[in-house]
Amino acid sequence: FGPTHPTTLRYLSSFALLLQAMGRRQEAEPLIRRTLDAREALLGQNDPDTLESLGHLALLLEAEGRYDEAEPLLRRVLSCCESALGRSHPDTLSCMNNLVVLLRGAGRYDEALAIGGQALASAEKLGPNHRCSIQSLTNMALLAQARGDYAKAEDMFRSALSRSEAAFTRMHPMSLSILSNFAAMLLVAGKPLDAEPLLWEVVEGKEAALGEAHPETLQAVNSLAAHLMSTGRKPAVLPLLRQALRSSEEALGPSHPVTLTVLNNLAVTLKTMGELAEAEVLMRRAAKGAEQMFGILHPATLRATSNLNLLCEERSSIGGGLSAQPELQGIEFTGTSVGASPSFPTLTKLLVEARGHQAKPHLPHDLHFVESPPLVVPLPMGCCFCARSNPLGKDERRCPTHAPI
Repeated sequence: FGPTHPTTLRYLSSFALLLQAMGRRQEAEPLIRRTLDAREALLGQNDPDTLESLGHLALLLEAEGRYDEAEPLLRRVLSCCESALGRSHPDTLSCMNNLVVLLRGAGRYDEALAIGGQALASAEKLGPNHRCSIQSLTNMALLAQARGDYAKAEDMFRSALSRSEAAFTRMHPMSLSILSNFAAMLLVAGKPLDAEPLLWEVVEGKEAALGEAHPETLQAVNSLAAHLMSTGRKPAVLPLLRQALRSSEEALGPSHPVTLTVLNNLAVTLKTMGELAEAEVLMRRAAKGAEQMFGILHPATLRATSNLNLLCEERSSIGGGLSAQPELQGIEFTGTSVGASPSFPTLTKLLVEARGHQAKPHLPHDLHFVESPPLVVPLPMGCCFCARSNPLGKDERRCPTHAPI
């Protein structure tokens, strides 16, 4: 077909999205840009395929925290959606919600609140149980959480979950995503007893849907492990994270962001149990992997490097590799709150003891839960994801959930 044939570009775009899903964003970015440039030249700036590539690039940049680069791209896609489809079309609302996520990540809460409110008002016209209404309400809950209004966030999460259950089921990926983010909010709000059943439910539900080695399963396990760690159940956390690391390395590779997160958390667990020598080996791997994957100044790299430096200082102060019961100060246990994750088939066996042993909950000030952004699935222009319609006349278009229209 040639390098700029639509079929070639479609395969190139799919390959780039696969690399991005595997955490290989540095390899995915030039392929997305190549596809975007070719589509702009071949089809024009406002063609649905061009806008699809533009949206993919914006979401990749957002995932890397490059908000200044991502924002104008998202706004351009949103403007085209509004002009072609109208403010209340599902594709337009998805663009608005992605912009809300970006603005929230950049700390621009007032702007995010304004756009999120508009998205929710428009989505409600499609019905309270429409997917876009639920997504918009969940984003508003996350925004309320970011602003410290936990009571309002809790009410919104409960409402979004109720709607999702009515529209789908409690075990639907959207419901599990809400449950995951809701549990993370309850932990931040100081309600660990309310959060724990939800964390278990997310892990067990997602494993049934996606399998033990899926990135979202592993992220759900990280959240549960972080909670078990904070409530003093270290013996249960260690086998859980060892299995998670094996599964992640086999399925995703040693450099995937999820693998690096599990690696960091296992190292932290070992440190708190006095296994300093093994902890140092894993922390060195986590720090090196984060630097290669994200760059030296990325927060994940700085966090891993800080953990390693603190561990080395402690080992030096006690005379080398002697075991000790280290303090948690300065160590960051990376809990995640990404939704739509399954649980492990063998998780029950590993954690029966943990579930039965209800330690008195406590959240030490020196143990940090690091919130991950909500899972945002890029929706292609004309996708059937919400409306199950094909407004732009693309007969072969697919989305992550549905077959061709």
